[in-house]
Amino acid sequence: MSRAYSQSKLKFPQYYKHHIYPETGGILPWGHMENSDELYWLTEGRPDEWKVVVYESRSPENYIYSLSMTDFLCEIITKKLACDTFPDDFPSDVATFISVNVD
Repeated sequence: MSRAYSQSKLKFPQYYKHHIYPETGGILPWGHMENSDELYWLTEGRPDEWKVVVYESRSPENYIYSLSMTDFLCEIITKKLACDTFPDDFPSDVATFISVNVD
């Protein structure tokens, strides 16, 4: 994700404004959605103060949330927060868990 963002930033610096971690205040990837939206931490301040940045799939459009990753996920899953770039049917009313092997 960082490499792809970096390439987009090189081609279109006017649209991709964030630096990339480990630069001060850079974005650090931590997840992506099935529709290819990308989730980052905005590494400004102490780690417990980092905000969440969501980049729309294949787009410079992004949204910043002043929430920790866990608070962001909790609010999204419980539908207290809606992210404009996420699919309308996300999250589903039926919860599922898919285990991922990260060897």
